[in-house]
Amino acid sequence: MRAIRFLAAAAALVGAVAAQAAPLVATNNTFGAFDANSGTRNLVINGQGTVTDVNIRIDFAKCDDPAIGPSDLTCIGTGNAFLSETFFYLLSPNGTRVDLINTGTFSGSQGGRVQIDFDDAAASVVGGSVMSSGSFRGVQSLAAFNGLNAGGTWVLGMGDSVGRDPLSFFSATLSVSAVSEPASLGLVGLSLLGLGAVARRRKA
Repeated sequence: MRAIRFLAAAAALVGAVAAQAAPLVATNNTFGAFDANSGTRNLVINGQGTVTDVNIRIDFAKCDDPAIGPSDLTCIGTGNAFLSETFFYLLSPNGTRVDLINTGTFSGSQGGRVQIDFDDAAASVVGGSVMSSGSFRGVQSLAAFNGLNAGGTWVLGMGDSVGRDPLSFFSATLSVSAVSEPASLGLVGLSLLGLGAVARRRKA
């Protein structure tokens, strides 16, 4: 019975750890237009723990001249938007980099405003001849951040590699799932106690 009680307590702690894995969220909605240049936006996670999953939603537009403003929903220019010039990447607080979109990831010409959720669980990899809203895997896996410390300043980098077809950035929302270290250590400790109790019972 003692071993069963220990294991039940360990199972309860598993649930507590899972509850603590609720996402930590940071948003940056500082508008910016980039034409043959690049920029960054900071996303500050106020919380600690070991990263178990990272997702990021980016709202942006790639248009033929001119750049559209923060309240615009559609491109003004009707020419070639040269989607291939677009790039985005994400840096963790410790400097680990994951490329989300590289120059050349898209190959089409039709511009527009889109909202992309970068999620390793998505069915398709971002890219192709059409830039559309939806959920996609980035060109590199966000799992590269797993095991790192969640807290601190994450940096979203972005840009347009050639002039006259600007990239407009509207907002980004970073969601980081993390497990706190004390809970993780407690789970390991309690599990070991449970195994010890089982061993003592068998020996007796």
